[in-house]
Amino acid sequence: MRKGVCWLVFLLVLLLLPALALAEAQQKMNFTSDDDRLTLTEVVGAVDVEIPESVADRPVVAIGPRAFEGSPELISVVLPKTVVSIDPEAFAANLKLAKVEVDPANKRFRMDGDALVTIEGKLVWRPGGPAPEADPASVPAPEPTQQPTADGDETAAVLRALGDELLSATHAHLRAGNEIKKNDKGDELKGVQQLLNLLGDKLTVDGHVGGKSIKAMNDAQKALGLEPTQTLTQLGFETLLRAAYIAKDPEGARAFLGEKYGAEIDYIAAAAQNRRGNNFTAYKAFLELGDFKDSAERAQACKLKFPKNSQVYRNSQYKGGRSELRIKTSEDEGCATLVKVYTKADETHVASVFIKAKGSYTISLPAGDYIVKVGAGHTWFGPNEAFGIDFDESRYRRLTFEDTGTDVLTQKSRYRTTLTLGGATENNVGSQHEDPSAF
Repeated sequence: MRKGVCWLVFLLVLLLLPALALAEAQQKMNFTSDDDRLTLTEVVGAVDVEIPESVADRPVVAIGPRAFEGSPELISVVLPKTVVSIDPEAFAANLKLAKVEVDPANKRFRMDGDALVTIEGKLVWRPGGPAPEADPASVPAPEPTQQPTADGDETAAVLRALGDELLSATHAHLRAGNEIKKNDKGDELKGVQQLLNLLGDKLTVDGHVGGKSIKAMNDAQKALGLEPTQTLTQLGFETLLRAAYIAKDPEGARAFLGEKYGAEIDYIAAAAQNRRGNNFTAYKAFLELGDFKDSAERAQACKLKFPKNSQVYRNSQYKGGRSELRIKTSEDEGCATLVKVYTKADETHVASVFIKAKGSYTISLPAGDYIVKVGAGHTWFGPNEAFGIDFDESRYRRLTFEDTGTDVLTQKSRYRTTLTLGGATENNVGSQHEDPSAF
């Protein structure tokens, strides 16, 4: 008897296997691709569907209209964290659908009891209810493939070149039909601050697009010759993405985008250097552009007014100290000096001091051994590039000290050292030429 039962079970399994294989074969999903992101457009022959996060390493970000029409017996759907857009007619043909689940990591949709809603609480679907398009509370989220874009393939390539997941997440958020405005918050917005930092800012990447972020965005837009805006759209984000790529890799950008954008690439590269404070580099680049846009005016704007005698840079790891370094200069009128102080051990930059002709300034330092470098010139391009290279009689030196016979300045606790540059000194200071690129 037991043997007969075993044979019966075996025969049942054999009979069921083709049916199971047929059911598996009959269930299929179709997608459309845009900018390496997928929209689910059709599910055929399914009863229970778990939508994948990605297919062939491309994220599934949207569900299209009547995507499940080919599955009239559909009962349940599981949404991944990557989906940020659902067409209001996505489930219109599925009256038997009884259950939807959402990955807890999804930042756009959630469950409210049995109902599928947006994060803001707008109804997308509910069991047994009317089709979402008939419900005024439903959210008409457009498909990413319908969103405006500068160039889908181009943007995808730029995102890959920049290689930053935060940028990709923000771009996906915008492609879902969203705009970003002041005081918006969310992890998917961190790419805004990350992008602005690539363009020369130093924002905290926390996903809160506050007043500082909007100001930084407007500054970047103006620097790039764009009209400042109070909201950030997909197209605006893609324009800034392209600028960040050009700033990161001008040569690669010229090879990839040069035929399309021409001199615009060199203009954006110069503007990016300008925003990063590399004003001499920007000055030369704008000059080479000649009469392209406002390049001539922007080249002259890279020349800055002399600041007051002050410490223009200080490493926060070397605050305070119990020794003093007083620096005096006897340079001719119209000439200024930038003094940079580095640690001897590893040449860590500790401080920079700007002093006009015949001026002086005193800073405090921790006791220790230092190297002192001095730049002088008549045209000021800012702390990063000082007086330029081989420009307007600019010169750079590394100080030497007879008491040690080396380039080491020893600062003792509770002592003051006075360096007089360009004339007689009380420390018997000499100097040697310093390569401007190492200044």
